[in-house]
Amino acid sequence: MDTDTNTETKSLPAVIGANYQAIRTGKGITQEAVASHARRLGLKWPTSKVGDFEKGRSESPFSTVLTALQALQDAIGPEAQVTLSDLVTLDGPVALTPSFCPTGTEVAAVTSGEAWTYDAGRVMVSGHGALTGATDGGGPDMEDMRRRSDLTEARICKRLKISGDDLIRLSWRLWEGRTFSEERDRRAVSPARRAPVSRELRAQLEEEIARGNH
Repeated sequence: MDTDTNTETKSLPAVIGANYQAIRTGKGITQEAVASHARRLGLKWPTSKVGDFEKGRSESPFSTVLTALQALQDAIGPEAQVTLSDLVTLDGPVALTPSFCPTGTEVAAVTSGEAWTYDAGRVMVSGHGALTGATDGGGPDMEDMRRRSDLTEARICKRLKISGDDLIRLSWRLWEGRTFSEERDRRAVSPARRAPVSRELRAQLEEEIARGNH
């Protein structure tokens, strides 16, 4: 299992794939053996597909994850049991959606049959875990949001004639802790949508500035 301590947010496919590979190689099982068992269970997997799965290169339906888990179990045999929680465990945040990034430990607990104990009062931030204080009058983590800002935010500041910190405070209030670029990417379903979504977000900012809320 991938248990290295880290604070980097990883996608769920990346976490599952890395743990899957670690378990497979730890038991001395080849990708060819896993692919053979996967095909027996109905997955049309050549050996290369096992590699893609382990690299987290694509989103896999839950049914595929469960079947791949059984294929690995069949390849290992009865000497060791592999569970779903083994595949999702991570000592760090896992991005289930752009706005929901619980820790791998919390995800593993849920896959083991426990209920979510996640504090709904925490504001989830795309790719960066939770910002605290959002529901009790607190403010943004300025340093963290500065690190997450890029040239997009610089251009918006210039266009709106506001400071970077003013943009951070506005973004934090409007978009639950996300920066302008993070909110744009969250809403845009394709590259073609980025421009119109950017215009919508700028309009929101301009409205807030006109109200004096910056």
